[in-house]
Formats: sequence, C-alpha cells, structure tokens
Amino acid sequence: MSVSLSYETEEAISERTIEEITKEAARLHNARAWMSEPICLFDLERNRYLKGFSKFPPLSWSTPDGMCEMTMEDWSFISWWDFRFIIDALARWSREYNLKWKLSCEGQEVGRISEGGMNEAAIEFLRQLAEMGVVSTDEPANEQRAAEIIRRYESSLE
Repeated sequence: MSVSLSYETEEAISERTIEEITKEAARLHNARAWMSEPICLFDLERNRYLKGFSKFPPLSWSTPDGMCEMTMEDWSFISWWDFRFIIDALARWSREYNLKWKLSCEGQEVGRISEGGMNEAAIEFLRQLAEMGVVSTDEPANEQRAAEIIRRYESSLE
C-alpha cells in the first residue's frame, strides 16, 4: 500500500485556467528527477475542480538482487524535497490564478493554500518531514543531498 499527498481546488475554476495549469504541471513533471510520484493534476469529472495526488516514495522494494530499503532519514528528506516542490507550485498557482487548494494525506487534511501561501497546518506538515529528514537551512546543500539520494536509489527502482 502506498501513502499519497492529495491536492484539490476548493472551488470550480475556468476551463482556460485548468488548461494552463495542467500544461504547466506536465512541464514540471518532466523538469526534474523525482523519488515520489511527480505532480499530477486532472479534472476527471469535468466539474472544473482540479485534483491530483502524488505517492510518497517507497520505503522498501524488491529488486532482482533482493530487497532495497531506504533509510527513514533519506525517505523523510526526499519526501520533503518533492512535496515542497509540489506545494510551492500550488502556492504559485494560488497567487497567479486566485485559487484555494486543500491538501490531504490518506484522507486527513494536512493543510490549505490560498493567496500564494500555506496555512499553519501545511507549514507544520512540511516542517515535520523536514525535521525527520534532517533538512539543512543551506539550499545548495539540500539540492546536493537530493541528487545523492536519487542517485543512490534510482537504479534499484528501474
């Protein structure tokens, strides 16, 4: 079973906005390496609400050579790294298109985004991942660490 972060707009939005955001989300999907599922948005019910979800990276998985396990610290860090990127994109779209987003994890609300910012619950959600993942205040160091974690595990995920 996989755990995922879900995100959805709180109000119906224009078809043009849906088209612009989903196009940008597709570009972001391919713009970087991911350990979690990349950003994914859709309007399946055609009700003009954008919804999406991204699965957390696996903690362990089988390979031809046996089991591969990610450390909890690496898992927490890379989850924070990927989900911060997604939440930053949602916040940017919130500001640009005047949208409100609800964030959930396994059916439990973990925060909201509006006017380009996160509420306290969303900040706390990311803070907890950051704390468990021993995130640095040095952004270049975080970029380097994310690249190292991805390199360490990506070949075993193929």
